Amino acid sequence: MSFLICLRLRRVDQRSDGSARGCTAGEFCTGNATAGGGTYTSTFDVPLTEDEVRRGFTLNSAVTVDSHPSNATLATCTSVTQVGDCRDLFNVTVALFDAANTVVEKFERQVELDFSGLRTFDFTDTVQENSFSVLTGEFELFGVDAGFHSGFFGPKFSEPSITFTHDQIVEQQILDQIVQNDVIAAAPPVQINLPLLRLTYLHRQQRPLSLLPLPRRLRPSRPSSGDCAYSD
Repeated sequence: MSFLICLRLRRVDQRSDGSARGCTAGEFCTGNATAGGGTYTSTFDVPLTEDEVRRGFTLNSAVTVDSHPSNATLATCTSVTQVGDCRDLFNVTVALFDAANTVVEKFERQVELDFSGLRTFDFTDTVQENSFSVLTGEFELFGVDAGFHSGFFGPKFSEPSITFTHDQIVEQQILDQIVQNDVIAAAPPVQINLPLLRLTYLHRQQRPLSLLPLPRRLRPSRPSSGDCAYSD
């Protein structure tokens, strides 16, 4: 049996320089190559028990990206800091930490924007069976207006989210079912008392039927033994 847990991340409603100027409410705007782009970060507690963590789980990270119209026609960058506009880039990083704040898992991706407008991206990663305890995490988005050196026209982020899916072992339910089956098997058969039925038998007697002799000219040859006709 699988369970899905959705984690709410910190609201994105600011520009990468810390202000909301130039951004639509609910968006995080990133800067140009000279400014070093922009980074959005949100920390969280992994909403699983130690046993659930150790059995392994799947995490899905998602974000909606608003891409500048120029990205639909620009070429791929040879360098993020090149002179001359090129396609913007964004990175998604999810890191998981143990109780000692040591990174135990890290998933990273980089995406080149070759479209105009909004697009939602989903990324799925799997944590295998492990010996971890309770975990914390960090979700990071980095974007840059590659090849451009002024303003905040890099990728705009909105609606970031992380969901965790884990399998719950239903051992107790299975044991309960086994016990229930054993009880049923060990139970004595149920005795059902039916009312006494009085049956009346009708004896039907069969007897030979005497036939009148046929006229001589129509009388058939003598029948063989056992070819007698009977009637009720």
